[in-house]
Amino acid sequence: YYTASAGVPRPNVAMALAIKKNLEVMDALGDTHDVPYLSPSDVHFKDEWLLDGYHLNEEGERAKAHWILTGVIRLLAADP
Repeated sequence: YYTASAGVPRPNVAMALAIKKNLEVMDALGDTHDVPYLSPSDVHFKDEWLLDGYHLNEEGERAKAHWILTGVIRLLAADP
């Protein structure tokens, strides 16, 4: 998910479409192989965490790690 902020280039439409398709393929692969998939589209990365519109700064990486950790904990708690 992307929102514009000052000085950060907006990803072009082709790149946004490619990312969307990639996420759909990853989700389908998880379903096909009965593997849980934590979609990055489930989390909102703040504009100020983006160095160049794509790559996360240190705070963004910490938020991503927290999102992954909570997702894994949720999956482990749901699986008897």
